[in-house]
Amino acid sequence: MNNFNLHTPTRILFGKGAIAGLREQIPHDARVLITYGGGSVKKT
Repeated sequence: MNNFNLHTPTRILFGKGAIAGLREQIPHDARVLITYGGGSVKKT
């Protein structure tokens, strides 16, 4: 295996209104990965 360094600064937003506030968090030219799962969170 080749030696390498990996730097992955990550910001995770949780809670009501989190999606509405994304515009202020993300630079215009940013690349974004959004993940979600249908059964990964218990519904209460």
